[in-house]
Amino acid sequence: MTRTGHDNELEHRGPAQPTNWRSSPAPEAGSGSPQDVSCAMRTVRFTWPLPWQAADHCERQISDSELAAGTCIPDANFPGLPGVYARLHQEMAWAINPDYPMPAFLHEHYKANIETWTLSVANPADERAGIEETRNSLSELVEYRKKTLPGSFPMSAVMTTTEETATTLRILGSCIMAHPA
Repeated sequence: MTRTGHDNELEHRGPAQPTNWRSSPAPEAGSGSPQDVSCAMRTVRFTWPLPWQAADHCERQISDSELAAGTCIPDANFPGLPGVYARLHQEMAWAINPDYPMPAFLHEHYKANIETWTLSVANPADERAGIEETRNSLSELVEYRKKTLPGSFPMSAVMTTTEETATTLRILGSCIMAHPA
């Protein structure tokens, strides 16, 4: 068994300044407005911590230009922690909810990383037990991180995948964690 923590810095695309986020809808296509050209809207996920070391999030629409900037400042009606939010790398954003992948932003006072656990199983009949062992071990690691890194919280569920190698099955577990920057 091996355990690793991969630090994945928040994704910043160039020296862009945070943009103010608007909750107004995009203009309708064909309205003749000059905004029609650059105001395509995208659904993104914003994530922030709760006091009991858990995550909360909401989905909002932002413009393509705000998405490309890599940082965003939600408006006063935003339900989460006020401040600047920075875009996560796509790998982490998609892993938060693989069934519904979308770009994700995390509050600037937090840094995200992927906690992983790997287990090799020689006998395919032991795959189910190996998956359970991997999930339990990674869940214990997540709880350990929450205790030893104050303010840490999981941003995703513990997920597992199985890969076949020439001689074994490799079970990979992962969880996206955030902790104060």
